[in-house]
Amino acid sequence: VGAIVGIVQLHLLRKQIRADHDWNRRVTSLRFSFSDDPGIAEIRSRLDEHLKIGTRRPGEISLEEIQKLSNTEYPNIRTDLQCVLGRLESMCIAIKNSIVDEQVCEDMLRGVVILYYRFFSQYIEDVRTLRNNPKIYAYLEAHARKWDERNKDIEVRHPTG
Repeated sequence: VGAIVGIVQLHLLRKQIRADHDWNRRVTSLRFSFSDDPGIAEIRSRLDEHLKIGTRRPGEISLEEIQKLSNTEYPNIRTDLQCVLGRLESMCIAIKNSIVDEQVCEDMLRGVVILYYRFFSQYIEDVRTLRNNPKIYAYLEAHARKWDERNKDIEVRHPTG
């Protein structure tokens, strides 16, 4: 009887530990939300102000346009782009390594990841060429393509535990 109780307790403990782990991954995913970081919100606001991302027709933003803004009214555009794209890349790397929950990140930032990859793909290629590193923003690209191909319907998630 003691062995059976011990096995049942181990099974329940394993189930609880797994549920805690899943919960912690989901909570950690929230750290990538742009709403919690005023610095990122400011950068996105500046990018939208100068590049009209919110109202622009979908498509790439040319390197010439970025260079023109860099030389005139928005000298920090490349720094801001690196910050936002780097943040998205960090999230995608965390997803790959199971540090954060992919579904939570996709639900929060799917549109942003796809939009920014589409708009700045020419810039991303330019950075890869300049640094002679084809892996720069590779995880961002992979997730943008993957999420873009997925069904756009909202999936219902079952509660943990």
